[in-house]
Amino acid sequence: AVSGGQGTIGYADASAAKGRGRAGDALNPRQAVRVCVGLSGSHTPSAGPGPHTVWLADIGTARDPLAEANTETVTRDASIETVFPRYKVFTLEAPATVADAGPGGPAGQPFLRGQSGLVCAIPRTEGQGFGRGPKWRFVPWAEAQTDGAGRGACEWLLLNVCPPLDGVAFAGFGYSDPAVWSSPQVTKRIAERVAGVVRGAMFEEAGSGQFAYWPGEEIAVGARLRTFGEPGAEATVALEILREGKTVWSRREAGPKTSGVTNFVFRVSAFAKAETLTFRARLEKSGACVDRIEHEFAVLDPAPAPQSAFVTAKGGNFWANGTKWYPVGVNFWPLYTSGMDASDYWPGWLRDAYYAPARVESDLVRLQEMGVNMVSVQSPPPAEYRNLLDFLRLCARHDIRVNLFVGQASPLAFDEPALKAFFEASRLPGNPAVFAYDTIWEPGNYVFQDDRARQRWD
Repeated sequence: AVSGGQGTIGYADASAAKGRGRAGDALNPRQAVRVCVGLSGSHTPSAGPGPHTVWLADIGTARDPLAEANTETVTRDASIETVFPRYKVFTLEAPATVADAGPGGPAGQPFLRGQSGLVCAIPRTEGQGFGRGPKWRFVPWAEAQTDGAGRGACEWLLLNVCPPLDGVAFAGFGYSDPAVWSSPQVTKRIAERVAGVVRGAMFEEAGSGQFAYWPGEEIAVGARLRTFGEPGAEATVALEILREGKTVWSRREAGPKTSGVTNFVFRVSAFAKAETLTFRARLEKSGACVDRIEHEFAVLDPAPAPQSAFVTAKGGNFWANGTKWYPVGVNFWPLYTSGMDASDYWPGWLRDAYYAPARVESDLVRLQEMGVNMVSVQSPPPAEYRNLLDFLRLCARHDIRVNLFVGQASPLAFDEPALKAFFEASRLPGNPAVFAYDTIWEPGNYVFQDDRARQRWD
């Protein structure tokens, strides 16, 4: 019995054989007589008993180039984003219709119906923005929708854009029906998608440097393009900024003629007034769009809102817009963080690398439909306060107020100069989306552990 390891194939831990499993007990391919493929009841119990069909494309051996180059590698128990462990995906049990998500296909066009047990990836950031240090770009290839509220990406790609997996792509096709896997329609989709990754090109990221600006600020925009293999047909990178659907700035650049990563960076003149704009990036080949990234960004109004726009307290009640206001809320984390490793989500989803405004807004829409009108969040580091401002803008759009934890105001480490600088830069005191300031997040977990500990702060 053998199990897959990194660099070598070691003896399986579950074997009852005596004297095996010691250090260095690994497969020597030169001594192999035959290769047997099977499903282990100890390692793959979910497969269950009975006949199974397994497809093998090829079996071979090769030296480990990463080990020979002394390059950082991924450990055996490392997660595979959007694939493993199991919490990185979810299953749509109800019958669903599957439609192409585009680009490169007829977006919104259904091609499968009545599919049950579809495995969908919990999404990640989708490459929106530029120069924000993302770890990945998530691309939904096909979206599944049940008759109810269930939906998800049952075909997807995740492109890693930082070491140690820089340039490595994971793809998922979450079909549970063997007939679908062998259908010409799906096998063609798989072949086309794989060919696009192996021989094509795609954006790693594209957009504006921030999602929130003040009037008069110059705006940096750009795109980073990853080209796999030889480009083949000449590509064009088309970037534009739109106001209410009309182009106000655009650039077209010829794509690279060799494989690798290419950056396209531009400076856009300042916008003078508060408004919401759209950035769009298109990768075109032979006149067709083969990749696309689009997102909103806003120029904010720097003037403080009138007092009537804020939540106030009077007579034992909260008031908003002239009526009593009762907060119904939750600690808010976007749904996409539920599939992330702790090392990624713990620093905070409002950090540049992890803030995905379109995904965040879809969650706010769902909360608003449920009757939620308040969320509690933790502010990001001061240097990334514009993500918070954009989040507050989205909350205001959906009539949701924010209870905001500000670490500089904590009684455990009060920093008045830093707090003042943060408020001045962000103009938070004039923002009515903030319902209240939280100065110590969940203190019962680590400060007010008993009455004696609490007395210090009473």
